[in-house]
Amino acid sequence: MLDELFAFSELRQQPLSRDLLMEYRAQMLAWKLSPSTTKVRLAAVRKLIGEARRNGRRVSSSSRAGRRGGSAGRLVLTISTW
Repeated sequence: MLDELFAFSELRQQPLSRDLLMEYRAQMLAWKLSPSTTKVRLAAVRKLIGEARRNGRRVSSSSRAGRRGGSAGRLVLTISTW
C-alpha cells in the first residue's frame, strides 16, 4: 500500500503532503475502491506519519530526480530525528 502511495507521489512529482493525500484519495475512488477501503488506506498512512512525529521523527518524501527534469527517480521516505 505504501509503495502505491509513493508511486503516486512520484507520478505527480509532489512530496508527501496533505494535498497529495487528498489527490490520492480521489484517485482511489476513481479506481472504484470502496470508501471504506480508501479510509483504511489513508488511516494507515496518517498513523505512520503520526507515530513518527510522536517519536520525535521528521517525515518527508522526495524523488531523486527532483521536481523538474531527469528521469523519474525512486521516491524515498525519510524518517529522521528532529
